[in-house]
Amino acid sequence: MAFLSWLFEPAAPSVSFAGGAGQTRFVTDDRLRPADLLSSLDISMARIDFKPDGAIIAANDNFLQLFGYTLEEIRGKHHSMFVDDKTRESNEYAAFWQKLRDGEHFTAPFARLGKDGREIYIVGTYSPVVDENGRVIRVVKFAIDVSEREKRVKSLA
Repeated sequence: MAFLSWLFEPAAPSVSFAGGAGQTRFVTDDRLRPADLLSSLDISMARIDFKPDGAIIAANDNFLQLFGYTLEEIRGKHHSMFVDDKTRESNEYAAFWQKLRDGEHFTAPFARLGKDGREIYIVGTYSPVVDENGRVIRVVKFAIDVSEREKRVKSLA
């Protein structure tokens, strides 16, 4: 992904909106700034950050609005607060978090629970973040809400 810039070069064979002669072209900058990328993703996606053990560090406004919580209500609590009892107690759930700690990434549809107990369907990506030694120091999840689509699919079945 690259940032795009417009350059105006006088004396080239085109006309600008201001009436001057010039040429407009794309110039790419392949040095993607992490803060700009995160800011861009935060506008359209729900994001939540975890410690490797699943404890919640932070969440953006999209996540908080979707799930019905404030950051103060979830910070320090475990990811398991968003899953049903059967999932929470399963070997698969424990293995999922172990694989994240081992550095594996996951993108899939997930059923989660909001503050009011309603099921929320998301497509999410869990991405471990590693330090310079390759050790997982954080897990970031980006997600989109697909609850309405899931309801329509279920109504057709």
